[in-house]
This record gives sequence, structure tokens and C-alpha cells, in this order.
Amino acid sequence: MILDCLEQANRYYKLHPQFKSAFEFLQKTDLKKLKTGRHLIKKNALFAIAERRPGKGKKAAKFEAHHKYIDIQVAVTGTDVIGWKPYHKCKRIEKKYSPENDIEFFSDDPNVWFNLNPKTFAIFFPEDAHAPLATKANLFKVIIKVAVS
Repeated sequence: MILDCLEQANRYYKLHPQFKSAFEFLQKTDLKKLKTGRHLIKKNALFAIAERRPGKGKKAAKFEAHHKYIDIQVAVTGTDVIGWKPYHKCKRIEKKYSPENDIEFFSDDPNVWFNLNPKTFAIFFPEDAHAPLATKANLFKVIIKVAVS
């Protein structure tokens, strides 16, 4: 997992061939005007999901993990609270991995909770289980999905 400010995004371009395009989308798009839903950037290799929704709170937030996509999550308005734990440490499977949806769920406790404030981002690799939407406030966030390969 990586947590940093959008202004520092260029430091991570070399980690994946699609990261530069992903961060350019986040920095050059007026995210506040982005419509809710899915936005293709580079076919299925790189796309954005804009979400406007209320948070669930820490007790209701579920750990999720992805195998095919890396998440780059950005809070546009509001502050998200996200739990993190290494994927290999998650033991309580709540919903088995779905290849169609590229997601599985766990009911483990996090190693850490952190705030995702506007103009910051978190990168979650397949090795990172994460429990987003643990805030209790309304939130507008953008998730960039980057194909692993």
C-alpha cells in the first residue's frame, strides 16, 4: 500500500506502465464534475469509477481484495476512513473470490485505520486488503482500476 499526496504522484510512475496515465487523469480531470459511474481511460486496462455515497462506519466496512486490478483511490470531497491489512494475513473469508467481479471479502480486523483526505491517494495492490468507506460522512471518491498485467 502507498499513501501520498497527488502532487507527489510522479514519484510512482515507474511502478507500473499505466500509473502515469492514471495519475494524469486524476490531475487533469475536474474530478468534482465527474459523473457517477465508470469512465474508460484505456479500455479495460485502465478505468475510473466515480462514487457518491454515504460511508458505512468502521463496524460495517468490509475488507476487500482484488487479484486482477490495482486500486488507486482518491477522496474528492469528504474524508474516507480506510482499514488496511496484508492480504495473506486475512483469515476470515466472508465471500469467496469472484473472478467476474475481481473481488473477495473478509471480516478480519485491520492492522491500521487511516484517513484518506482530499488531494491524497492510496494505492492498493493485490497484496493489500482494504476496508474503504469506513467514514460515517457522505463521500465522493474516484477509484482508478489499473490492470495488473
